Amino acid sequence: MIMRSRLFNTRYVTTTSTTTTTNTTTTTTTTTTTSTTTTTTTNDFYFYYYDDYDDYYDYDYYYYYYYYYYTSTSTTTTTTTTSTTTTTTTTTTTTNYYYYYYYYYYYYYYYYYYYYYYYYYYYYYYYYYYYYYYYYYYYYYYYYYYYYCYYSYYSYYYYYYYYYYYYYYYYCYYYYYYYYYY
Repeated sequence: MIMRSRLFNTRYVTTTSTTTTTNTTTTTTTTTTTSTTTTTTTNDFYFYYYDDYDDYYDYDYYYYYYYYYYTSTSTTTTTTTTSTTTTTTTTTTTTNYYYYYYYYYYYYYYYYYYYYYYYYYYYYYYYYYYYYYYYYYYYYYYYYYYYYCYYSYYSYYYYYYYYYYYYYYYYCYYYYYYYYYY
């Protein structure tokens, strides 16, 4: 994904071409000054729209493309006649203005994608901790279960032995009296 520093990118190109032609001749004493200016302007404008639909990957982009071409041609002819010299100067200046606008829409998609993965990361982050504490709890569950069974086993064990000795004691007791009276 391309990251742009600003939303609009504008490129401006100016091309200037100047041609100067000078002719010098000797003539009579008549003085004449002539000035002619001709300006020709041409404007071209193009509009282009592009959209890439790609719903599967969620980072489709689209942009507007503006193409503006401006041409200005100016021709100035000045003729000056003096008593001895005629000087004719023709200057042609052509200026081309080229404007290029690129309107990025997927600039926002980049941030959308960035925050999407950002939240996706935190989702798995908290999911991981949830899972961690889940197993942590599970571990202590079995830990206490183990000790419960452990003490339960020994309790049963001592309980059994307690009654065993209890009955053994009474057995010996009655046996003793039986033997005594016998």
